[in-house]
Amino acid sequence: MPVEDPTAYGLVRLNEDRSVKEFVEKPSSDQIDTNLISAGAYVLERSVLELIPPDQNVSIEREVFPALVGRGLYGFPHPDSYWLDIGTPERYLQGTFDILEGNVRTQVRERLGPGYVYIDESADVAGRVVPPALVERGCRVGAGAHVGSLVVLGEGVSIGDGATVERAVVLKGAQIGARCVVRDCVVAPGGRVGDGTHIEGGAMLGEAVTIGADNVVTHGARIFPGVTLPDGAIRF
Repeated sequence: MPVEDPTAYGLVRLNEDRSVKEFVEKPSSDQIDTNLISAGAYVLERSVLELIPPDQNVSIEREVFPALVGRGLYGFPHPDSYWLDIGTPERYLQGTFDILEGNVRTQVRERLGPGYVYIDESADVAGRVVPPALVERGCRVGAGAHVGSLVVLGEGVSIGDGATVERAVVLKGAQIGARCVVRDCVVAPGGRVGDGTHIEGGAMLGEAVTIGADNVVTHGARIFPGVTLPDGAIRF
């Protein structure tokens, strides 16, 4: 992808036939002679995976891709494609919202249909779901709860009575208590949020985090996986 400022990424220099000439990771300003960067998701042939020694951490960009230069590796510049660096919770949410709103064409958008909402038939929804929103199988939305807009509830998520979930991603098996406010944030799989707790402002709860009742987690706070906070422990 061409980007306006490639200094935070890895340059891809191409030959005239689009074969890859060289990779330059995190280039300095005097190294920039192209605005093309390596971007997107990687699908690797088994033969490429076999180049990686077992039980060893490697960098795809710094070690694996450079080893393929001259061995049939080509670049495909595509300036009109959708691409977003989702390396922060804020950009991860933005990418999710773009999918829900149909700004990028995906199978998810097809599932949402003309009403921009998908609620699996197995979900138990007593509250309100406002599009665009995606509610996966086995979810429960309690009485008086408000879900949406711009919300993804993963498989088996539970939203308590009277809770509000807006502009958020709540992943598989997470449980949000009664009267909670979950807004502009990400709750990883297996999270537990106690009654009356507010999770807002770009906060991120890692996998299997447990937050007790009547807490406030906001201002971009990050709670690491497996952490448990008791009732009333934090107001940040």
